[in-house]
Amino acid sequence: MKKRLIAALAAASMMAAAVPCACASYSEDVTVYVNGEMVDSGQYKPLIVNDRTMVRLVPIFEALGYTYGDLDKYNSVSFTKKGTNTVYRFIAEQNYAVVGTGYDEEEVMSGRDTSRNSYFDVPATLQYYDVFYVPVRAFCEIAGVDIAWDEDTRSVYIVDADSLIGTYTASANDEPMAGLEITKAGDGSLTFAYSRRHTGGFGYSANPAYFQPDGAYVADGEYSGTRRDTGEYESSPVTYVLFPKANGHIRFEIYDKDTGEAHDIAWDFIKTSSSVEGASGASGASGTSDAAISAGNYRAYDSAGEGIANLDVTSTGADRIMITYDYRGWKDYNIGNATAVLDNGVYVAAGENRKYVLTPLDADSFSLTIIEGADTVVDNLVFKKL
Repeated sequence: MKKRLIAALAAASMMAAAVPCACASYSEDVTVYVNGEMVDSGQYKPLIVNDRTMVRLVPIFEALGYTYGDLDKYNSVSFTKKGTNTVYRFIAEQNYAVVGTGYDEEEVMSGRDTSRNSYFDVPATLQYYDVFYVPVRAFCEIAGVDIAWDEDTRSVYIVDADSLIGTYTASANDEPMAGLEITKAGDGSLTFAYSRRHTGGFGYSANPAYFQPDGAYVADGEYSGTRRDTGEYESSPVTYVLFPKANGHIRFEIYDKDTGEAHDIAWDFIKTSSSVEGASGASGASGTSDAAISAGNYRAYDSAGEGIANLDVTSTGADRIMITYDYRGWKDYNIGNATAVLDNGVYVAAGENRKYVLTPLDADSFSLTIIEGADTVVDNLVFKKL
C-alpha cells in the first residue's frame, strides 16, 4: 500500500512542529501555477526557507506528468516521467536529487557514489512527517522546465516548454480563423509561426520568445507585406505575448510595439497536434495529421461568405497532388500546376521564393498557408470542397 505522501495530519501542534527552523515560515499568499493551471496543494502551503520557496512536491510533479513511488527506507521518494526513463529521487534533509536509473543503490544512497547527484542550496524536507517539500527553482532547473516569480502577485509560474510544442487552431463561429505553430530552440526559447485568414497579403514574423515573470512568453516581430492596391511594401514592429493555459490552450496576443495598443484580437488557441515536423515555419489551421486531400475543386471564402480564392486538386500518386491556386485573379501569389508532396501530414509545394503548405482539416477541407522567404507567413486561407 502506497504510504500517505499526500495525507493530512489535522493537529495544529503537528503543523507548528513541522517548520524545520526559525528561519522558515509558511506562506499563505503564494500561488503556484503549472502549465497555466493553478496547483491545489490543499492545506500544504508553500514554505519559505532562507529566502527560498519550498513547495509540496507531489501535485507539481503530477501536473508535469510524473508518477511517484513509496517513501522508502532511505526517506526518499522517486518520481518518474510517464513514458520515459527520466527519474528523480529526492531524499529528506539532503540538498541533492539522484537522477536516472540503473545505479548501485547502496553506493549512491550511502554517499560513496555522487556521480548521479544534482545539487540545490536548500535541502528537501519532510513536513507533516511524510509530505515532501523541495526548493522549487532548484527542482525546475534540474528538470529543465521554465520557472518565474511574479512579485506583484506573489505567484510562481512553472511551464514545461516541451509540452507547448505543436500546432494550434483558433476558431470563430466554428470556422478555423488562425493558426499557430510552436517549436523550441536549442537555448530553451520558443519559436513560433502565426498566421490568420484575411490578411490581404500581409504576414507575421517573430523573433525567439522568452519566459517572463508573469508566466508568459514574449517575442518581438514584424507585420509586413505589399499592399495590393498600391504595390507598396509596408511593415510595422509588433510584440507577441503567449500565455500557456490549462487543457492545451494558449492565449495569444499581439501589440503594436510603438504604441502598446492591440494589433489584433486576442486568440484562444487549442492544440491540434503535438508534432511540428515537416514544413518548417508552416502554420495555419491544423487538423488531423493523417488525413488526405482528395481530388476536386475547392474554394475559400471571406467573412461575408464571398468566394475569394479557388484551388484545384488533382491526385498524382499516394503521396503527392497537383494544385492550381488562384486568388481573385491576383497573380502575385498564384501558382499553377505545382506538385505538392506529402511530408509528415502536410502537403508542401514550392513556388518562386515561396512555400505553399496545405494542411488537411477533414475529408472536405484544408488550410493553405503561404510562406515567403524563410518564415514569413503572408497568407492563410481555409478551403472547402465544392
